[in-house]
Parts: sequence; C-alpha cells; structure tokens
Amino acid sequence: MGAFFIAEIGVNHCGSEDIGKTMIKAASRGGANAAKFQAYTADKIAAKYSPAYWDLSEEPTESQYDLFRKHQMNKVDFYESMAQCCKSNNIEFMCTFFDVEIFHELKHLVKTHKISSSDLTNYQLLSVVASDNKPIILSTGAADIDEVQKAVDFLLAINSGLRISILHCVLNYPCKPENSALNRLEQLKSVKGIYNYGYSCHVAVPEGIDICIAARCKGVEIIEKHFTLCNGFSGNDHYHAFTFENLIEFRKRELLIDEASNYKQEVFLSNQQKAIDNALRSIYAKRDIKKGSFLIEEDLIPLRPRSSKGIPANLFFDIIGKQVKCSINKGQLLELSSIYYDD
Repeated sequence: MGAFFIAEIGVNHCGSEDIGKTMIKAASRGGANAAKFQAYTADKIAAKYSPAYWDLSEEPTESQYDLFRKHQMNKVDFYESMAQCCKSNNIEFMCTFFDVEIFHELKHLVKTHKISSSDLTNYQLLSVVASDNKPIILSTGAADIDEVQKAVDFLLAINSGLRISILHCVLNYPCKPENSALNRLEQLKSVKGIYNYGYSCHVAVPEGIDICIAARCKGVEIIEKHFTLCNGFSGNDHYHAFTFENLIEFRKRELLIDEASNYKQEVFLSNQQKAIDNALRSIYAKRDIKKGSFLIEEDLIPLRPRSSKGIPANLFFDIIGKQVKCSINKGQLLELSSIYYDD
C-alpha cells in the first residue's frame, strides 16, 4: 500500500502557474498522494527583524522577512488553479496556511489541513483550523513532547471529533542525517488523542531517501518531503528536496520494504518448503541396532534431510527406551513403524 506521500511543493513553483502545474503532474506520476503548497504574506508571518535559520550557503537571504517577501503568494486564483490541476491529475491538493486571513480565503480548497511545525504553538491559528472540522496533519519540529500533547489537547478541546495526525520533524534546513532523531517516533506514538503519525523529512538527497525508508520501517503512515524539478534551482527548499527520480526510487524501495515486512505463516512456510524438506533433520541409526534392543542415546543421530517417513528430530528423547521391532543398519532412517511406540 505504501505511506501517504505528501510532495511538499511549498513555494518551489517560483510564483509560476506553469511550473506549479508541471510539479503537480510530476508528483502524481512519481506516486505522491498529495501535492502541498504554502500560502502566506510576509507581513503576517515574520517581523522585519527575523534572522534566518537555514543554510546560508544554499540560500543566502539572511532575513526570514525578506525571503518570505520574495516568495509570498497570496492570490486566490493561483491556488484555485493548482487545486484544479491536482484534481485533473488524481492527486490531493493541500496547502499550509500561515495566517488566519489566508486560511479563511483558501480553506474551501482543501479537505485536509496541514499545520507547520513553526505554528504548533500558534494557538490563534490552531483555533480557527480546529473549527473547520477537517482532518489535521500537525508537524512537531522544534517542540518537546509536552508541547505536542498540549497542542493536540487544545485542538480537541475546540473540536473533540477531529482526526489529528502528527509528523515527526526536525526544523533544520537541511537536517543532517545523524540528527534525524527517528527514535522520537516512539514518543510521538504515545501522544494521546492522535489518529496516526508520520515523518516530515528535511534531509537532503541521497541520504534523505534512506532516512524516509528508515521511518517507514518504524511504521509511519505518512511521509512528507519537499519536492522540486531540480535541486539546483535557487531558493531555500530546492536543494534538500526530492526530485521526480528520487520519488520514484523511494516508492520502489518502499514497496520492497513493505513486501519484505508482510508476514503470513502459510506463505512464510511454503516459501521455505525445500529447506523444510532438506535442511531439517530426522533420526537415523548411529550404529547397527539389533532386533529387540531398547534404544539408548548412543544408538541415534539426528541428520539431514528430514523425511516424511522418518521420525522428526524433536522426538529424539521420546524414543529413548523404546524397543525396536527389527534390526536397523547404521545410517538407516528410523521409522515409527520400526519401533514399539504407543504415544
């Protein structure tokens, strides 16, 4: 089945409808379940003095306000066009809203709300999102478990029927692979009131593929990853994003992991029938055994292969002391019919 994969286009469309549509189509072909955008206005997300927290060697803009001003997109018709393109390409349209005003303008376009890690403690925004009565996916980077639980409790206090999913995330751009902290997923599973959990990845490729696969191995049901047409494009979210080829590779490896994790006892055993027949053991005569003898341990040896006519090796001690009905030559397979066995 695979994880619900959110291709985080964010603002990587560079304000172009054509690029946005091309990215949606690429995400859909690559196997994404949703294409997610970001909608904000710089004045409503950051103060004029707001230092960068990303890798300045990749994105040299030193002010959050200046970067958001450069990439802000708050035109309703743009997102309506993106939503329609998603519908035409059988992929869910999602959008992270970073302020209350833009939330009210665009909420009709989405069926699931995504809340950024940076807004986990923005209770003003949480309150209006909770009131819209749609499923919520909440990223939890830069927060301790107590803050996560409080945010979930706050949402549920407003709307007890909400379906809330939480995503583990490290709010670094990029996140070093060794800082991924995937064991935190075990803590997130213990948060009360959640529907399921997932992982939002900021690790650059190629390691980002490995980390997403590792998260899947830990049972996450949602993967979110920034998406781009080319890692070399300028902007703070291109260099650590998946390309179409990366997404294809992830889905291919994920399928292998899911198939390898699928356990059904009858299939598990049938796939090993040759080993069952030839690598397991039956009981053989370790030396010549005379008719009428009572078996002792020195008479017997468990050997491969196991035989349907023979005595399985796990009955070794059960037949000690039993009397043989006929002479048995060294190396010969013992059969239940050759001994007096009343069990």
